[in-house]
Amino acid sequence: MLAVGIACIVMSRFAGWDDDYSPILTFLTLELLVLAPAAAIVGLHHMRHDPPDLIYSTSPPASAHLLGLFLHDHTGVPWVADFRDLWTDDYQYHEPSKRRRHAHRQLEQEIVEAADVVVGVTDRQTEILARRVPHARHKFVTITNGFDEDDFPDGADYQARIDPDRRDRRAGFVLAYVGRFDHWRTSEALLAGLERFVSMLGSGRDRFTFRVVGHANSDVRRRLDTTGVQCVFTGYVSHREAIKEMRSADALLLNIPDGLNADSVITGKVFEYLAAQRPILVVGPQGSAGETLVRANEAGLTVNFDAGAVTEALERIFRAWKAGMPLAGCTRARAEPFSAAMDFSKKARSACRLFAWQNSASLRYRATGSTRMAQQILAWHFGHSHRGWLSASAM
Repeated sequence: MLAVGIACIVMSRFAGWDDDYSPILTFLTLELLVLAPAAAIVGLHHMRHDPPDLIYSTSPPASAHLLGLFLHDHTGVPWVADFRDLWTDDYQYHEPSKRRRHAHRQLEQEIVEAADVVVGVTDRQTEILARRVPHARHKFVTITNGFDEDDFPDGADYQARIDPDRRDRRAGFVLAYVGRFDHWRTSEALLAGLERFVSMLGSGRDRFTFRVVGHANSDVRRRLDTTGVQCVFTGYVSHREAIKEMRSADALLLNIPDGLNADSVITGKVFEYLAAQRPILVVGPQGSAGETLVRANEAGLTVNFDAGAVTEALERIFRAWKAGMPLAGCTRARAEPFSAAMDFSKKARSACRLFAWQNSASLRYRATGSTRMAQQILAWHFGHSHRGWLSASAM
């Protein structure tokens, strides 16, 4: 009870809530109520004894920004709030309680107003965040995701190389989806399109396999069972194995859900899809950021939530593969800038991580290339230079 009481005091003080929101226990989760304030107390203690030059918080979880807000408010140290996903504007945000939604919105507003720099992962998400503080658009910046060059050491183009992972056409066609495949964010148009496609194949349906690399919940498994599609569910695999699955597939599926701002999302795996140089089938809302990215890089086919269009796209990809002239994916030349984007993202985020209580002074103040890069970028937003930058291991 003492810990909860301290948490309530800390949260109410740094969030600036009035008496109308004193019953904090009624609408905040354990994460927001206890864990963030507990970390704030420890963090404040270490910052006062070993002050850093920059506070860096990244979400999800949102409690990381609450910690950043508290430390910034109590120390005045410049603060970068990095949104890897949106919070209350995200398509996955479902809070049934009106009071909690109001509290979350109020907290999010205070975060984007108080932070010296706010980082989004796509231009659309950055704009959504910036609309909350229209008078300070200059402090909102986009740092995109990308892929790690070390995961794709073969620099040859897809159609020009003989890939040892490439599946023989006699073994069958593999459409792979890498990541979580949940029923609630999978359109019925996609599932119905798959069903129509295998029905069209008739006796040749055994030559088509839909391979889900990652978690697939029971609801979507049951629905796939009704389609007649031959499916393989690998469950969770290592990142290295996931990359191998991408490269050994004949085509890759990008399933973009429908919902509030879902069209603003570009998941990190999309860039790895591009680097794998396999044709990508995008199923999602019209004009989505993912669709735009794939089209701009001539990396595959894009369709909206239409079962007939999904079937036609699958048929086109399958026939090209069967004829020995598979559709091309993203070329190496087009993918290379996204490798640079990952390098930039890792360096910039690494250079300004929080961890103010690192014991090694050489770690905290070493002038590495990555810290110099972040210093130039972030100092431009702050309008002045800092004496040193915290450095931590790359993300």
